[in-house]
Amino acid sequence: MAGSSSSPSISTQLDVLAALVEQFDSINLKTRSLPKFVMECKRQNSTAFTIKIDITKSLVAYPNPISEETRIPPAMAVAELLEAADMFDFISADETPLSLTPPQRQLRDILLKHAWTTLYCGSSNGGAGRLVQGCKGVAKTTTFMMVQGILSTLLPNENLVFFASLRAQSNVFETFAKAYAQRRRLDEAPLWQSFEDIKAVCGSRNKFLAYVDEYHVTYTRDDQWRETACTVGQSAAFGAFALTGDVPYLRALAFGKASVEDVKENFPFYTTTPNLNDTRYTVVEMEPCTTRETVQELATILGVSSAAELCGYSGVGWLNFLAMMTGGLTCHMAQVAKDVRQHCSTLRCRFMDRLRDETFRRELVEVAEKAGELGPVLQLANSGNWLDLPLQDQVNQLREMPSSLTAALDAVPELDIDLDTKLSDVDKHLGNPDYASLLQDLGHELLNKTGEGEVNALVKDPFALMTKVDAANLLTKYGARMLYGASDSGAIRYDGTNISFGTPLLAQRMLDHDGALPREAPDTRGCDAVWFTVNGSELTVHRCQVKLGYNSGNPVAPSKVREWSKLLVGHTARRGAIPFDNEARLAFEKTLRKTSNNDDISVRVHCYLIMTRPLASPANLAQELKEELSTAHLTFDLWHHEKCLSDLWPREVQAWAKQNDLKAYYRPE
Repeated sequence: MAGSSSSPSISTQLDVLAALVEQFDSINLKTRSLPKFVMECKRQNSTAFTIKIDITKSLVAYPNPISEETRIPPAMAVAELLEAADMFDFISADETPLSLTPPQRQLRDILLKHAWTTLYCGSSNGGAGRLVQGCKGVAKTTTFMMVQGILSTLLPNENLVFFASLRAQSNVFETFAKAYAQRRRLDEAPLWQSFEDIKAVCGSRNKFLAYVDEYHVTYTRDDQWRETACTVGQSAAFGAFALTGDVPYLRALAFGKASVEDVKENFPFYTTTPNLNDTRYTVVEMEPCTTRETVQELATILGVSSAAELCGYSGVGWLNFLAMMTGGLTCHMAQVAKDVRQHCSTLRCRFMDRLRDETFRRELVEVAEKAGELGPVLQLANSGNWLDLPLQDQVNQLREMPSSLTAALDAVPELDIDLDTKLSDVDKHLGNPDYASLLQDLGHELLNKTGEGEVNALVKDPFALMTKVDAANLLTKYGARMLYGASDSGAIRYDGTNISFGTPLLAQRMLDHDGALPREAPDTRGCDAVWFTVNGSELTVHRCQVKLGYNSGNPVAPSKVREWSKLLVGHTARRGAIPFDNEARLAFEKTLRKTSNNDDISVRVHCYLIMTRPLASPANLAQELKEELSTAHLTFDLWHHEKCLSDLWPREVQAWAKQNDLKAYYRPE
């Protein structure tokens, strides 16, 4: 029977062959390497791979996928996804090209790996979600939008991929619906009112990826973002969230570890439940650039290096200056880039104005001819479009004629860098009493690691100032909650094991004792802080004990106030003007060295007892204690609840108080 069966006709064989070829092509398209597939698509449609980043937009669910039919193969290695991501170009809203900085590249790769495991592995290593923590200005929002743009392009539109800012998007289900309509190019968004509506269109093959900015805003209002984020975090069955925000205590808010009393004024809808669960949402730290290599790369990416070279700024000193002024933050480096470009523009305009002068051109040609540089100088002198050349080409041309350039740029204006933002950040941290002691202790830890004798060299090296030290001692003293809070504020950097100052400027200020309040050792009991003032040949040591707290129904008895006052003055009388511990003594000696004719200087001590609780009978107690305890070389003052504290606090504390409208700590205008 087998031998008698007839063979298929030629036409049938051709049909089968054609079907096999068609199937093979389809399989080949699905299994070819993603980078090659992206490169082919990019050649056909380059616009899909240039993504505009507009951080003013509160909801983004585009561009469209590069292929509606072809699903990227789940078996593809993550490395291929990262390689394909490198083929994308980004521009800002004003069409300026954007390049990934080192911290952005690191975060991009982490989020892409998280997306891949969520979509194709049924779960996500390290939990279903990501909570991205980083100080303001490190470019978290821009990176979120970049990742969203890459995945929106590479994934089919069945995968809902969107970016949302909670400052403008208050209704979680409405946000999902708008993003879904945008992604599917629908005329109207569906009416979704629960997570069940989301689950109806998102499943094992069509998971969603949501990149949510300003997540802390959910704690300021009554919405369902918190409950939804918790639900999503339990499983990657339907999709995943990546969350970020700018407040210092985002981590504590998200994981229910913040004190309700501490945050209820700014975040009235915060409670310790529900919380995201730190086993389901992994914290990802996005740090600024802290090494010479990454700061140099950041400066190059943002166009600082090329412009600076044109202005004559380069080398180790320039790199140190950039690190010190920017702290490795993208936003600060971008501001420096703007200042340098403005400076560069001034130089170029001046140069071109001189080139338009016929006499100067003749002089320039004569100088160039003697220097053997006539060719490039003539080309430049006769060119009217030099300013239209790319900046790097201008730099390259000018490098070819250094001696002639010296004659052309004989009056270089000073580079004017706007430092207000950077210095205000430092003042903010110095003026925060919550972290004052921590920062001082961190300064001691850094000196212990580098050596007390190296302090002069240390304060001049921004990269050394950001050296990480073992956090064990500070963790024992302050606890993880405070260290993470200070880290999230940008005052320090803490990764659970090591700790460093948040910016080199802040470290420099702390180590140099400028504006800091050196604390006395705890065993001195009678003093919380000490600082120094000089008036002519008189140096005054201000020693202060602060009694905080407020309870209008429980005023302090005069006998207790008298006991505290005598304790403070008694310790001072026994030890004299010289401070008790090493840190305060160093600051004292430094102040003496700064004072001229210190052989003839007289030293006084001014003791303050500061109380925020009301007194039982404040009328005459302050004056009585002043008269009783003051001597020829010691003055005592009681500053109580009823007396304005504005004259006492240093300028950093007053600046912080004004920022937070705490009128007890500054003199109102």
